[in-house]
Amino acid sequence: TLKTLDLGTNGISDRGAQYLVDALQINMTLTTFDFTCNKISYQMVQYLTKILEKNSSYK
Repeated sequence: TLKTLDLGTNGISDRGAQYLVDALQINMTLTTFDFTCNKISYQMVQYLTKILEKNSSYK
């Protein structure tokens, strides 16, 4: 079971982030997620934050 996902500093763009957001919506075991220092827009950060807030298991 995946509990921690560190994708910091991987050059991930909004397109790649969208795939991750889709996966995060169905993964209920992940508790820690690091997505720092990537190439995503402010709008994608807001969207990602909204998705993560829906799942109370994230830290």
